[in-house]
Amino acid sequence: MSRKDIACLLKVDTCTIRAWENGINMPSQKKIDEIEALLQWRH
Repeated sequence: MSRKDIACLLKVDTCTIRAWENGINMPSQKKIDEIEALLQWRH
């Protein structure tokens, strides 16, 4: 799954994903929950 795919599913920009990956920003608790659900779905 690409960064673009993840951004689309989470309804955020790819720059936001990159910032999370690089520790520049942190996702909100709501987005953390969405990421967790996405990862469980993909597992």
